[in-house]
Amino acid sequence: MTQGEGSQSSPSLPLPAVLLAGVAVNWVVTSVLGRVVEQTKERRSTNIDKQVTKLVKDTKSRTLNPVMSVLSASGEPWTLYPVAGLVAARWLADDRRGDATTLALALAGSAATTKLVKQAVDRPRPRLSIRRSNSSGSSFPSQHIAMSVATYGTIAYLINRRRWKEHKGRRAALWLWAPVALLCGLIGWSRIYQGVHHPTDVLGGWVTGLIWLVTCGLASRSLDNR
Repeated sequence: MTQGEGSQSSPSLPLPAVLLAGVAVNWVVTSVLGRVVEQTKERRSTNIDKQVTKLVKDTKSRTLNPVMSVLSASGEPWTLYPVAGLVAARWLADDRRGDATTLALALAGSAATTKLVKQAVDRPRPRLSIRRSNSSGSSFPSQHIAMSVATYGTIAYLINRRRWKEHKGRRAALWLWAPVALLCGLIGWSRIYQGVHHPTDVLGGWVTGLIWLVTCGLASRSLDNR
């Protein structure tokens, strides 16, 4: 089956329009969320941050430290770029150029949109005694989570979409989405554990990543119909 079969009749927006809309929606929604978090930091949002941070602070363990380091590394750009590159190379070898392009957009786009929001919100990093790792720059949203959700999520989406076309099986989709969601959740927890992000930073990363994941899903349809 060649890429695009079964979707030729599906209407789709032009690719530039999809990407511009995704960037705009992401910037507006996540920037507003970040400002709300900052403006209400003496109220509910800080209570969430304090409660979760206290829970993490109480989970001190020499066994957990290396595990959390590995999980955090799973969301590092220097991990995501090679992973995405290998998957894209495999898809290019299978003449799946649209999928490879979509994955590149997921990785680069999530990095770019996260940087834009970070500059708009400019939230300081947590000043905690539990910090177990070093990180710099704006704290909101978590780039690790945003890029992980967008990149791993796009890989899962594209694999599942092809399986759906060929086999129409929902069970296969569940088996792929579940570990991706679990991995991204653990990456977020590791960033809080290491003391480099507030819990609401991780929430912001999820919002940014999910919006861009949806954008990439729409972009893949536009690429199919080109």
